[in-house]
Amino acid sequence: MSANENSPPVEAAAAASTPRSRLPRWTRHETLVLIQARRAMERRGVQLPAVRPRPKWAAVSAYCRRHGVERGPMQCRKRWGNLSWDLKKIVAWEGKAIAGAGAGAAQHESFWDMRGDQRRARQLPSSFDREVYDALVCGASAGEDAAAAAVLPPDFGDGEPEGVYRQPPIMVMPISVRKYEPPPATSEHECSGPVTESDQKKAGAAASDKNSTSSQHDGGFKDSDATFVADQAEGTATASIGKQVVEALERGNRALAQQLEAHRSWWDADREQRAALLRAMDRVADAVCRIADKL
Repeated sequence: MSANENSPPVEAAAAASTPRSRLPRWTRHETLVLIQARRAMERRGVQLPAVRPRPKWAAVSAYCRRHGVERGPMQCRKRWGNLSWDLKKIVAWEGKAIAGAGAGAAQHESFWDMRGDQRRARQLPSSFDREVYDALVCGASAGEDAAAAAVLPPDFGDGEPEGVYRQPPIMVMPISVRKYEPPPATSEHECSGPVTESDQKKAGAAASDKNSTSSQHDGGFKDSDATFVADQAEGTATASIGKQVVEALERGNRALAQQLEAHRSWWDADREQRAALLRAMDRVADAVCRIADKL
């Protein structure tokens, strides 16, 4: 009876202490399917570059599940990141090995000729499948890529259908181009015939003076006003902070004064009690002396 009663807590403790099982390792077939899904997604993205894509790794995971590989988006993303990191190291090392092959450098032997401990000593991946390497570096044939792209759903790499019209971006004219406006032609210039060169120079000088004056009014005074407002706001904030500090100090002084007053009253009461006790003891001593004299 006691064994049955104690068994559930023991089982619960054992279950709590058991570490969570790790996910199964990626097999060669699963990795090749992941590479095929990634390549097909890239081909689909090249066809429609201007459309906002849907979540990439969810689409890759859906492709893998349709081909019998039960892997989630996070697993696909992590596996692809590890493959990219290891492949980058191997490709860099193979490039050095090819460059040093003519000179007979032993330290740059091929990655595929080294053992696992030699690879780890050179900070290289201890194991990497050659077929996976060939699939990543050499790629697949055009027929396989076309077949993989044909299997993809309509929204594999797209957020919209292919026939949707996308409005071109609006060109924004710079402020420096929009700011200058030529002076309007007056009726005198329109009716008086051809304009001479001196008139053109005068008109250009007047327009430049007008623009400089307007820029001074629009820029200088606005900047000075903004600076004045900023300084005024900063001064107001500083004054309010100083006022708060003064009020806090005053409250602290009042609390300290009240505490000192309470201590002083307590000391006065204690002193009076001691004096009364001494007087009472003196009277008792006098009475005892009189009684002793009479006896």
